[in-house]
Amino acid sequence: MNNKAFKIIFLIVTFSIFTFDVKAECKDDELNNWAENVSIEFKEEVETKDYKPEFAYVLLMKPYNEKVTMQATDSYSDDFYNIDYDDYYKTNAIGSYVHFEEKSYTIRFYGNDKSSCKGELLREIEYKVPSYNQYSLTDFCQQDENKNQDICKMNTDTTKVTEKEFSEKADVIEKKNTNDNIFIKVLKYIGKYWYYAVIPFAVVAGIYYYKVSAYKKEQDKK
Repeated sequence: MNNKAFKIIFLIVTFSIFTFDVKAECKDDELNNWAENVSIEFKEEVETKDYKPEFAYVLLMKPYNEKVTMQATDSYSDDFYNIDYDDYYKTNAIGSYVHFEEKSYTIRFYGNDKSSCKGELLREIEYKVPSYNQYSLTDFCQQDENKNQDICKMNTDTTKVTEKEFSEKADVIEKKNTNDNIFIKVLKYIGKYWYYAVIPFAVVAGIYYYKVSAYKKEQDKK
């Protein structure tokens, strides 16, 4: 999928996670601690010179643990499937194409042959990815200075944001950008020509100091 096509169909994601307690059967404290702290990272698949993505996004299991086997099922699947190691991301990853409805994942973590808890369920996580952001492809959101705005991010749910509300938010951001740009230009100007302001001040201060000193000396002689 090339970058242009990807942008046309790209998702916005606001996710929610539900977790279940780590199972007590496993006596490996290090493995249990990993299971308690494992996280799921949503990542946009972006084409680069060295990488041509297959999916719209991936869910990355972090940190990687070679002692754990992972399986998942989702709204579009009837059965559990393996979450394989991805050479590019250096961890187990789930890839997904574009979906226009919320997609729910149930992800399970098991001890494998390399652990002392083979086959034991360590943790189960439910993870939800909503539909794409309808505003992410607007001219406003495609501008470099706006791409990281919450209203434009793919991890912002805008399903309840009307066009009027989006326009109002965009206007506020544009005004702020304008003010910030003016402020930055002023700072740059001051930084570039600071000596023109400092030197006259220093000269005036020097003259004032000289006159005051001379006046005090005259007063002391009297």
